[in-house]
Amino acid sequence: LSEKKPIMKVIDYYHRIFEGLDALKTPETLEDDAEFVTALQTIVLSNHEDVIQNMALGVRALRREMGPAYGGLANRNTLDMHLNRFFISRIGLRFLIEHHIESREARKGYSGIIASACSPLAVVRRAAEDCAYTARYHYGDAPHVDVIGDPEMTFTYVPYHLHYIVSELLKNSMRATLERHGQKEDGDLPDITVVIARGENDITVKVGDRGGGIPHREVKKCWTYCYSTADPPPLEGEEGHEESFQDDRGTVGALAGYGFGLPLSRLYSRYFGGDLSIMSMEGYGTDAYVHLNRLGSDCENLPLRVLNSPASRDSTLTPWGE
Repeated sequence: LSEKKPIMKVIDYYHRIFEGLDALKTPETLEDDAEFVTALQTIVLSNHEDVIQNMALGVRALRREMGPAYGGLANRNTLDMHLNRFFISRIGLRFLIEHHIESREARKGYSGIIASACSPLAVVRRAAEDCAYTARYHYGDAPHVDVIGDPEMTFTYVPYHLHYIVSELLKNSMRATLERHGQKEDGDLPDITVVIARGENDITVKVGDRGGGIPHREVKKCWTYCYSTADPPPLEGEEGHEESFQDDRGTVGALAGYGFGLPLSRLYSRYFGGDLSIMSMEGYGTDAYVHLNRLGSDCENLPLRVLNSPASRDSTLTPWGE
């Protein structure tokens, strides 16, 4: 995998980051920290969006090269462990960097990037608007998202993490709904329903669609990197390849097809003690459940393979949490 061109781009990206940060002096004054923050913004955060896409392209290239052998359970599990370790470390590093940057300026209701009164309803509605815009760009239409929840409900969380999780789920639901119902003569698209509930311990977000569902035997594969029920976007140089579209709302990428959305969303969900699960009814639709800890009592939920490396120099591949 490390020899694939897209992965080599990622390796080079992180190599340049290390060299750039290593050349900086340790901040000792506010002026030093201002320079350090500028370096973090320009060196670390400037090209981060290409990392996930290049990782996905690298895995796809490996999958093509290996052919049927790629589908072996041992190969998939080993690759998934490596990618989980890489991405959970990346989530943690980005959290620390962005938190440090945002902590320089006081914002009411925030400690860095942590919102003391994060409104899941507001975050979900914003994610729905963003995903609908992407769907209309690719398909010319988008299903309505019906969001049900208490507008006064808040909890302490990182809004960006929740936005990412919900966006990936909504993109999948919109794509499935449009491909199943979009060609019908009446043109009516069934709504996607998002229900937000608050319990004593959890905030739970359910995203339900009527996009046809997933066969039961395929559900576990959803957590495997590069598995997708959508056709993968054409690679650069292939017929039908499109560059990401840039407008005043930002970059509009593919609606689905890379196969990284669900595994990464589960990592984000688990990072602070939550989880993500899927229940699907083939022939009807899919319900995705995002469970988030609302008590603020859970620290970073890191698997041992991340906790023990590199500080203790133990890089053993083990299942999550063992």
